[in-house]
This record gives sequence, C-alpha cells and structure tokens, in this order.
Amino acid sequence: MATTLIARSARSRQVLAACISFCMAAVLLGSCSRDEESAVETGSLELTLDPENPVVGPSRLTLVIADPNGDPLTRAEVKIEGNMNHAGMVPVFADAVETEPGRYEAEIEFTMGGDWFLLVEAVSADGTHMSWKKDVWGVRRN
Repeated sequence: MATTLIARSARSRQVLAACISFCMAAVLLGSCSRDEESAVETGSLELTLDPENPVVGPSRLTLVIADPNGDPLTRAEVKIEGNMNHAGMVPVFADAVETEPGRYEAEIEFTMGGDWFLLVEAVSADGTHMSWKKDVWGVRRN
C-alpha cells in the first residue's frame, strides 16, 4: 500500500507540474499578443513650456506631434496628465487643442514645486495610439 501512495504522490506532482507549466505558458503567450486597438505606435513629440522654467501655477504647453511616418498628426485627441516624481500627489489633467496641423496647445496647473513628469497620449482620427513621458524638472514656488 505504501508503494501505491508513493506512486500516486509522484504522479500527482507530475500532473501539478504540467498544469503549472501550461498556465505559465498561457500567461506568457497572452501577454505577448498584440491587440491592434490598443497598439501604441511611435511618433514624435516636441513639447515646450511657457514659462520655459515653470513655476507653481498655470503653464502653457505647446506640443508639436508627428505620426510614425513623420507627418503632422492632425485631428487627434490629445490628453495630458501631470504627476510629481514622488508618491502622494494628486495628478493634474489637461486636454490639448489643435491650433494648426500637428500643433496642439494646452494649459496645465503645476500645484506644487518640485520635479514633475507629463504623460501625453494622442489618439489619431484613425484610432492609432501614441504616448510619451516628458520630465519637467525643478518647478519653482512663486
């Protein structure tokens, strides 16, 4: 009887190992698949701030965006999220408006002095997603 229990225990470990391997493979393959609707393409983003050395309060952002082919990105929905580099701060948000082909403007409110980063997401008229992260170092207090 002890031999039967040992054989069953070894068989159970083999089955468990096979199940774990299968699940890990499924997770890895699932994370590698590409969902075309959420695909992120690489385009280019030029971002300028006014004032150039921002202070706590409103700043004007100018974004010049090109699609992956280098053409001006037109008629896109452009959203900006501003965060501080340390945890615990509430993010700030802005929507950019196209002022000429490929050129967008927005106003963002830096609520505290310190180092910030901006997450910019653009969705073109055909549904192509592009995103960038831009650092804004040393926002000064008034």
